[in-house]
Amino acid sequence: MKNDNLLILLTNDDGIHAPGLFALYQEIKKLGKVLIVAPDSERSAVGHAITLSQPLRVWPWPPADRAAHPIPPKSTNFTDTD
Repeated sequence: MKNDNLLILLTNDDGIHAPGLFALYQEIKKLGKVLIVAPDSERSAVGHAITLSQPLRVWPWPPADRAAHPIPPKSTNFTDTD
């Protein structure tokens, strides 16, 4: 049953095009609104990395929500709910 008040943040380190990410999205969107914010490509093993000089770039990514900066921790720094 879908709860329109439930906002689910979905991210990974395998990138926005990872088949597992989209498969999970297809299932959990039945529960509520899902915001996907993930790296633009595969970034495994950099889960604790930070960047100090690179700007955060975000763009729409149909059919889900957004793709973001190349490293997973920074991806989750950008999560607006609009």
